[in-house]
Amino acid sequence: EHKVLKDLHSDDRHHQHSQAASVNGDADTDDGGAGADTDTVLTEDENESISSIDDAAALESSGDDDGDYEDKDEDNNESLPSPDDATTNSKTKFANPCISGDEPDCNTFPQLRSPKEDLEEYLTANPNSPAAHFVELLKEYLYAEPSWERERQTGCYRFWNMTKCFAGMGNYNAAPTDAARTAEELKMPFYEDTDGSEGTVFRAFHFQNTNKTMPFLGTQAVCLPLLLAGTTVTETGVVVELGPFAGLTSKCVGMGLNKARTNPPRTNALISYDTFADIANYNAITRASPWVKQSYPEYTPDNDDFLPIWKDIVQYEYPTALGRKGFASSKTLSDDILGEKNLEILMIDSAKSGPALHEQTGGITFREGTILFLMDIEKLRVQLFQVYGCLRSGFITPIYASLGQEHWGWIVLKSFHINQPWMKKCYENINNNPTEANAVILEQAKADMMFVTSGLTGDDERAKEHFGDVIDKVLTSYKDAFSGQWDNTWTELAQINIDSY
Repeated sequence: EHKVLKDLHSDDRHHQHSQAASVNGDADTDDGGAGADTDTVLTEDENESISSIDDAAALESSGDDDGDYEDKDEDNNESLPSPDDATTNSKTKFANPCISGDEPDCNTFPQLRSPKEDLEEYLTANPNSPAAHFVELLKEYLYAEPSWERERQTGCYRFWNMTKCFAGMGNYNAAPTDAARTAEELKMPFYEDTDGSEGTVFRAFHFQNTNKTMPFLGTQAVCLPLLLAGTTVTETGVVVELGPFAGLTSKCVGMGLNKARTNPPRTNALISYDTFADIANYNAITRASPWVKQSYPEYTPDNDDFLPIWKDIVQYEYPTALGRKGFASSKTLSDDILGEKNLEILMIDSAKSGPALHEQTGGITFREGTILFLMDIEKLRVQLFQVYGCLRSGFITPIYASLGQEHWGWIVLKSFHINQPWMKKCYENINNNPTEANAVILEQAKADMMFVTSGLTGDDERAKEHFGDVIDKVLTSYKDAFSGQWDNTWTELAQINIDSY
């Protein structure tokens, strides 16, 4: 199974849909059961009757017997203790929003920035925010020792050591014996004191509490950061995921939500959008986990709906997770639909083309302080162009990378809407001067890689010692992309009609 999953990571991940409206993700499986009901699927035609994420959760609850999906905390938020006085941003007020691109600090051409200064400035201004707490957790569980993160990621991809990969080197090294370091025994962070199998590495990447390996496509390294991020979500916070596939990433952030610093822990805080269909996903799921065919005989090439599988995987750990079947768009995902929920974590693994990012996220505000996970950025060249061409110059800054793979974590520094004229202006400006833009982007990408691999310290020698070979490899691939050979991508981006989304 390990070889199959490695092959899938290299062969199938980018074989999935790339059209603008496609929502792909990680699909999970189950022995049949709670996920078997399909009457709770939310379709495009039901959009008008669902005005918020709470309405959607209520609709989900009405078709299921496995739990009450209404948020019991909503009416009592004022009496709940705020986690370390965590701050959230106003739903309606954003400082100096970028609209035309002429507003202060609304850069519409790449500008070289210091990732260390960007992060320090944000943390100084927002010391008690969920994103600031997430940075603290990254430093504690991933970056506390210079060698930890390289050893963990090597375990994830080279040696298939899932105990190091999922639990992190701190928990791995703290285990008193080799027997305690097995996947069946070793606990993930925040689960060290739980009884039984809950929170074990083994259970994290297996279907429910069985020995059946979950289908996933190379996302094992990002599970631990997602869990850590999930613990920072506040009473009014919500996690939105675009493209969960079979559900490993959903499951990991859900495990974090179970340990969120709220009282009681966060519920109704995860909504995942996906087509939950497609023959390519069917082939990927059944190839990675052949047992799915036997456990889900109704799941066939002609009936390729894998929402029941996702539900059985994710809701086993986080019962109030909501799977939203259908394309993400301004009609199905918007600030109005999120209602009073604050978007605190956004995970994107479905925007496989330039227009797709605008279509799928055009209805929401990327809020200052949002923790943003981009699951395709290294390998999906068009997203690399979008991020480093326009978003990196003052809007987001990096804090995590599965370097050499695909997954990067960011903090939103300045609230923005991706379908405003400033974004169009940025594309056009770069298209008019790609040579200068490419040079800045390459230098920025190198600075960002050095920073995240230094453990957010800014120590270049530490980065080179532990990740120098990986940095060189990734930079070489970037140089090919930004050497002029791909400049037609800037032209294609400049031609996007963002008003249509």
